[in-house]
Amino acid sequence: MAINEGAEFYALVYLEKEPFPEIEIRLFADKAPATVDNFIKLVREGFYDGLTFHHVVPGELVQTGDPTGTGDGGPGYVIEDEFHPDLRHEAAGIVAMANAVNPPGGTNGSQFYITLAPLSERDGINPDGSPKDCENDAVACHTVFGRVTRGMNFLNAFAEDAHWNAVLEGDTVRKIEIVTQYHPDSAPASRPLDCSNGIVVPFPERNPGLVQDCEVLLDVKRSLAGNAKLNWSDLLHITSWHGIHLGHRDTRVGEIFLHRRGLTGQIPPELSNLSGLWLLDLSHNRLTGDIPRELGNLTALRELRLNVNHLTDDIPPELGRLTNLVRLDLSENQLSGDIPSELTSLGELRALHLHINQLSGDILPEFGDIPHLEALTLQINRFTRNIPPELGDLTNLKELRLYSNKLNGTIPPELGKLTTLEILDLAANRFIGEIPKELGKLPKLRELRLDTNYLTEHIPIELTDLTKLEIVNLEGNYLDGCVPDEFREKHPPLVLLSFCGDGPRYWPPAPVFEGGIDLAVNYIERLPRYERYKVSYLRETFRCPYPFDEMIGPVICAEQAGVKRSPDPGDEIELIAHVSNFGDTPSGPFEYSWNLDGSIVDQGRHDGLDAGENADFTLTMGWPGDESNPVARFTLDPDDDVEELIEDNNEVGDWIKGHTLGIYFSSVSYESLTFSNLPDITFQSPEHWVHNNVTRLNEMLAEAGLDDRVRVELFLISKKRSLDRSHNLRWHMDGWWGIWDGGFFTTEGFRERPAIDHGLLHEWMHQLGVIDLYAMHLNRDSVALPDINRPGELVGCNRPDLWGYEWGCFRFQEGVEDMMSTVPAFIGVHTAGGLRSNKGHRRGYFGEYLFDTPDITVVRIVDHRGRPLRDVALRFYQRTHDERGHIVDDIPEFSLATNDLGQAVLPNQGITGIPTETGHQMRPNPFGFVNATGTNGIFIIEMTSDECTNYEWLTIVELNLAYWDGQTEHAEFTKTLRCPPP
Repeated sequence: MAINEGAEFYALVYLEKEPFPEIEIRLFADKAPATVDNFIKLVREGFYDGLTFHHVVPGELVQTGDPTGTGDGGPGYVIEDEFHPDLRHEAAGIVAMANAVNPPGGTNGSQFYITLAPLSERDGINPDGSPKDCENDAVACHTVFGRVTRGMNFLNAFAEDAHWNAVLEGDTVRKIEIVTQYHPDSAPASRPLDCSNGIVVPFPERNPGLVQDCEVLLDVKRSLAGNAKLNWSDLLHITSWHGIHLGHRDTRVGEIFLHRRGLTGQIPPELSNLSGLWLLDLSHNRLTGDIPRELGNLTALRELRLNVNHLTDDIPPELGRLTNLVRLDLSENQLSGDIPSELTSLGELRALHLHINQLSGDILPEFGDIPHLEALTLQINRFTRNIPPELGDLTNLKELRLYSNKLNGTIPPELGKLTTLEILDLAANRFIGEIPKELGKLPKLRELRLDTNYLTEHIPIELTDLTKLEIVNLEGNYLDGCVPDEFREKHPPLVLLSFCGDGPRYWPPAPVFEGGIDLAVNYIERLPRYERYKVSYLRETFRCPYPFDEMIGPVICAEQAGVKRSPDPGDEIELIAHVSNFGDTPSGPFEYSWNLDGSIVDQGRHDGLDAGENADFTLTMGWPGDESNPVARFTLDPDDDVEELIEDNNEVGDWIKGHTLGIYFSSVSYESLTFSNLPDITFQSPEHWVHNNVTRLNEMLAEAGLDDRVRVELFLISKKRSLDRSHNLRWHMDGWWGIWDGGFFTTEGFRERPAIDHGLLHEWMHQLGVIDLYAMHLNRDSVALPDINRPGELVGCNRPDLWGYEWGCFRFQEGVEDMMSTVPAFIGVHTAGGLRSNKGHRRGYFGEYLFDTPDITVVRIVDHRGRPLRDVALRFYQRTHDERGHIVDDIPEFSLATNDLGQAVLPNQGITGIPTETGHQMRPNPFGFVNATGTNGIFIIEMTSDECTNYEWLTIVELNLAYWDGQTEHAEFTKTLRCPPP
């Protein structure tokens, strides 16, 4: 027997395709002992090595264990089914045996599958614990014997890959390994460990150093591994230990390579006792805590890789003692503070990777003294000031990445001395001035990224000499003119993103209106700016890497941890009113004033603006206290002394604490907005039209009893619709919206447009994190569930043309339908609840308030008189996504029956996530994984009593409203079963 008392067994399944992922499975030896024993025996015989996952059904399961690859093969025998009431197909990651079909060659001997979703119909026993008729070939009965504890993302990935590439097979099993873990109080775990037993280290008397290393590793195993499964044991030769490789003449441990092992503990300082160690790789795990300073004692170390973990605090200066170090990679952690100057003494260093942390301070000029440095990556940190020109002395440098910091000043021309440089990425900083012509002297440069800065002047013609360029990005600057013709002729396939003024510009270069003066207040800017939330999902790496292997909810990007979101009360702020003369006539002098909540706080006189000229007016004040949100108002020509074409765009009032919107136009939409359908006004400025809409949105927020307010922070004109993803100010706004060609916005003759565009207000509400309620609407195209009462028809209305209006069709409860659904000019109770739940925060992840659900959800079924109905069979069909789109299919997610009170408790599905910075948390709930738009947050409930079958609906909206009403632990929802159906 393979099963030992007091032991836990884990199977580590190593896959073949890069990045050679590992699936960790906990085996339920205590509840399915015979099945686990057979599985372990086959693993140790190497039976599974080289077998493919021959059967792949995306969203359902992946199956392997057939040596023939046909689905009919096995080990030549079958084993008995083994069912336990605690082991069910209740979630993704369940490991179970395939059915025996034709003994003795059946599949219930070696073939097993892993679920990608709950598959309760495959359980070996009924929901009430009674036995199923497993002798019936039509009845599915499968033995559950394990559960995936790590690596589900890899299984889902190769299942999706198989689906999209129209193949039936998934990845190949390279090998499976069994790891035994003993309970701490068991006899095997409590026995003394002996590295001199002749098993782990042969001839221990000849290898005292290796015996010592063995003792160190066994001592630190628990604190290093955490929840991971390492097979380090004195009953196994040390060369068979996970991630351990011996060094010179096999006398000491030379390498620890535990990349992607699921480590969750801390880095033990005792590792510093491994004096022969030359490589320590603990990357891509979940290690926490700080980097032990004692690692500086590993003077033989040539490579230290601790990247992609959750390490915190400073970089220890003691690492500067690792004078043999060739590669240091501490990237993608949460390290803070300055770079210790001691690192610049690492004279053998070839690669220094510190990117994606929270490091600050200066980039050290002494980096230029590291003679062999080939890669320096410091991107996505908080470095300030300028690039030290000494970096130009790194004559072996091939890769320099400094993007997404707060670097400023000019780009040093000394970088033109880096003749071996292949990649130069300085994007998303605050560089000013011109592009140095010396960059044209980089003969090996393949990639040049200078986008999203404040660079000006012309693109230097010298860049034409960069004959090996493959990628160029100059977008989001203020460069003049066009890309030189010579440049385009030599580099036709390049991604060139700054042709002829393609970058944004603040105002049109010429007057907008003819025939007079038009003074206008365009917007009020508020400084300092603070970054909005950057939140990552598993596949949204353009924001930041997702720090977990599996989806557990939106996670605030590591670089944002502790970032200030707004000034503290009393902090000095600046309000800057941006003013233009949109007419073709000089204005002459005019008066102006600043007003706070009705009181004048500053006023003066300006000498006047020429045609098309702009000016700024600044007010300095203290940030109001927590409960105060005054309106700041700037007014031009308050007494109407200047005769203007338009008199009603001379004032803008902003809620100081309003959520900020950046607005950009295409040139066509900007021009079209000079036409108006307002009575008695021939034209108005586009900026004024936007402010009118902002005012109406703020009125609607007030009508809904909300404290939120919106303000415009910036206007831009762009030739690129993708400006929202490229402009460096995007992450300093709460929202960012483009008004583009089409619809009302056209210059092809006069097209009437609304004074208040409710569609635009709807889109602006999205910038506050609000979802489309209409995404949950059902129609005939989104339901595939047959109606028992109407043969040939789908569940829904009696008349197909009245979906959404007649009884029996889905509709939200009263007060929910609003501007985010079908009704304009109204903010409903659910939208208002979502906004209210984020009160006090800058806007977080889109739709994260959908995660607010009660701990326990109960439905209560009553008849048309409100009397509870017992023994009603309930089947819950969920709107999910498949190749047909978002539909409610005909496969129930789960089935229940009502008790004597007409109640049924819904099972919670999904996983427990971590709280977001706005306080929401993805938690187990009846809908499982709630997607960002809520499209899967709807059930059709099929209700069957002795009298009839009928249908009702349950939505995530109802759960949210109950939660916000205080029903956080328990909520009950009453649904009516009408018999006979109408």
